[in-house]
Amino acid sequence: MALFRFFRPPKHQRYEYKPRFYDPAKEDLQERLRMVERSKENDPEAVKARISAGLARRSGGGGSYRVSAEARRQTLYRSNMRLVLVFVFLVVGTILVLLKFLPTLLALIEN
Repeated sequence: MALFRFFRPPKHQRYEYKPRFYDPAKEDLQERLRMVERSKENDPEAVKARISAGLARRSGGGGSYRVSAEARRQTLYRSNMRLVLVFVFLVVGTILVLLKFLPTLLALIEN
């Protein structure tokens, strides 16, 4: 049995640190307060950083900003539903246009 174990490489060890007290909302608030304090000093770089962080937070993107799996799933669901609705409206609209104008088109083709 040891012979087979000799040729198999050991599995890697994972380091999983889970903080006991972690509040992402509080951390985000503290970061925003730090940015506001820095921007009060009239530092143009701090103002640029605060504006870009605000835009990234609102747009759901940005450098270190990560979207949760649930938010991504909801966004994907909404996007798919819009696509299905547009497709249904296009199909229904096409059918209505054909039903209304098909006899006229057939009459023009026959003459």
